[in-house]
Amino acid sequence: MSVQEASGKVCIITGSNTGIGFQAAKKMASMGYDVIIACRSEERGKAAEKKIKENIESAKVEFMQLDLASTASIYKFVDNFHATGKPLHVLCNNAGVVPGTGTECRQETEDGFEMAFGVNHLGHFLLTNLLLNDLKKAAEETGEARIVVTTSSMHDADYYLAAASAANLDFENLMLSKEGTFGGSLAYNNSKLANVLFTYELARRLEGSGVTCNCFHPGFIPDTEIFRNVGWIYKVLIVYLRPLYNLLGIATSSESAGDSMVFLSTDESMKGTTSKYFNGIKEATSSKVSYDMETAAKLWKISEELLHLGDK
Repeated sequence: MSVQEASGKVCIITGSNTGIGFQAAKKMASMGYDVIIACRSEERGKAAEKKIKENIESAKVEFMQLDLASTASIYKFVDNFHATGKPLHVLCNNAGVVPGTGTECRQETEDGFEMAFGVNHLGHFLLTNLLLNDLKKAAEETGEARIVVTTSSMHDADYYLAAASAANLDFENLMLSKEGTFGGSLAYNNSKLANVLFTYELARRLEGSGVTCNCFHPGFIPDTEIFRNVGWIYKVLIVYLRPLYNLLGIATSSESAGDSMVFLSTDESMKGTTSKYFNGIKEATSSKVSYDMETAAKLWKISEELLHLGDK
């Protein structure tokens, strides 16, 4: 997409002060998009904004504070975005957390949700629903709007690295609060399965609106900060053995993953493509359970109830 074609188009990318999101924000700004850096830390968000503007003279990029672990912050973010009067053409639900691995590492969001499920799924679920009318309006005016969700192959129980803590959405224990059920890997994998189920269910609900919704696995990225909460053993395996992973060709970079996000968000060949799962930019097959429409609908209903969306 040329700069001229992107002129006037607005994109929100959560977690774009660092890693994949930052790389995508930088590239989309260079393409002429008006990019909203949506993240929790004002200091780091403004630093990312400044860095992009220093590197791209014409960049239209703005930090807006968003804490996905707080429903109050999400509502405030949406109010602040609406106050700008800007349209919304692309929403990238990218931010995520990986919990610590021990049972003592279980944390809760401001609203009492288990942290990984609360941030990775429920936070984005609420944000997306509050911005749907903006996306639909943009689709009516320009012919399309896009939602891109960053998930992980770890959602798939058949993926060899996920086997030890296979995703299992127990609707009676979604927050893994029952004694002995919490594990950091399980919590993360469950949230990533929820991302895929959400993508497919949302795509079904948006059929005919001109708004598409796809998700993607960005690859194994040792240089991302998402692993900052894991224990030292995992940090050694994930971070400090990075040169080995690069040599073996099993790792990718934040920049490459950011390019995948940009492709799915902007490329003309993706127009009209919806309800798909990608490995990078290659269409792939997600887990068996992720295609279960009954499970997806149940997750949607429970998510609405947890967030009291029916009361709004």
